[in-house]
Amino acid sequence: MNFKTIITDEARAQVRVAEFAPSEGVKEYNLMISTSLRGAFAEQVDSLVRLFEQVREQLGDVAVMFGRWLVSDAANQADELPREVGGRRLSVVEQPPLDGSKVVLWLWLVEGGEVVPDGLQRGEYLHIWSADERGEGATSEAQTNDILTRYSTYLEAEGCTLADDCVRTWFYVQDVDNNYAGLVRARREFFEECGLRRDTHYIASTGIEGRNGAVGSVVTMDAYAVRGLREGQIGYLYARDYLSPTADYGVTFERGTEVCYGDRKHLFISGTASIDSKGEVVHVGDVRRQTERMITNIEALLAEGAATIEDVQMAIVYLRDMGDYEQVAQLLAERLPELPLVITLAPVCRPKWLIEMECVAAVAQSDARFAKF
Repeated sequence: MNFKTIITDEARAQVRVAEFAPSEGVKEYNLMISTSLRGAFAEQVDSLVRLFEQVREQLGDVAVMFGRWLVSDAANQADELPREVGGRRLSVVEQPPLDGSKVVLWLWLVEGGEVVPDGLQRGEYLHIWSADERGEGATSEAQTNDILTRYSTYLEAEGCTLADDCVRTWFYVQDVDNNYAGLVRARREFFEECGLRRDTHYIASTGIEGRNGAVGSVVTMDAYAVRGLREGQIGYLYARDYLSPTADYGVTFERGTEVCYGDRKHLFISGTASIDSKGEVVHVGDVRRQTERMITNIEALLAEGAATIEDVQMAIVYLRDMGDYEQVAQLLAERLPELPLVITLAPVCRPKWLIEMECVAAVAQSDARFAKF
């Protein structure tokens, strides 16, 4: 993985870039764009977009595969955002960046490829990214069930299924301490109907505090599916010496998922916290030691997929208490100094977890069974 940071005085913004450039196949870029401006929201957004356009021009023929706006006040800011960047509709999540700004932009770019209404077409694969999926209902349980019902119907219309083709989900829950349990119940019951069980598999996921500003919406979902995958292309990461199976404590997601292509492998690490092989919270009340254990767990998951922390392309870090920001930022700067990452204010689904991190990694490989990415 090649890393670099681009800073522009004119826009008062910076972008951290992770470039994945295998010897065979196309390049990928993950961008985390932030600003040093502390004024109006619109000015901050403009600085990020201008820097993205400069970087895209330098990179050449690249397409936006997916992206997300992380904002401080979605109810007041969502309407001011360009919902499409580079022709791709972006997700919007209220998870305030803790660097003092109002907004951060994450983008995943791919060399070549065609942006189409339903996603990004590259060779044999259609990469289907869904953003800001909402559901009807008065409770988190009802909304989650409706979201999954609608999404499954959509995938079927695309020639896919939830069980076979969905690689990754993100559930954003307003007031996660009170509304997460309803999401868990609805997801478990819906997955059971789809054949997603402990003895089959689940889907890599993050369930975290977040909102999109829509009145009455307590749960929203982003998701990633790939059409064109063959049997054996998706695998699952467990690291059971370090983390318990999620089903042991009643939830239904995979710790990590790997997607193998003819020329590379992507590893999607779910939101990971300071947990042990028995499902217990480790280092209660100590954010530094929780951060260290969190990274250890992520390294164990990556190792199971023949990857290391140096193969990570991007990361999002979630903190429950903004007072922990300086300490955590310093520790992550020491451990992951060049990685495109953002630290946000977003309580984790268990109150005793002070921090959580998710990431995406890529490693080069040659596998003649599958088409190239």
